[in-house]
Amino acid sequence: MIELISASMMICNLVSTEVLPDRELQCKFICQDKTKQYVTTQMDYGCPGYIYEPYERPRITVVPRRFKNK
Repeated sequence: MIELISASMMICNLVSTEVLPDRELQCKFICQDKTKQYVTTQMDYGCPGYIYEPYERPRITVVPRRFKNK
């Protein structure tokens, strides 16, 4: 069951951090599919090295094979 859950998740790695004017920390992550994720946290906490994001795989259309009669 754990394999099925982790198979639909992708990992996003920390790229940079920035301190916002309202004393919050903004963490910038880049995911495996090259999308960018931004997470904001309090200054008391640090940014994690990576996060997991849900991943929607594109649906695969199955084309039925046609066999020739011999």
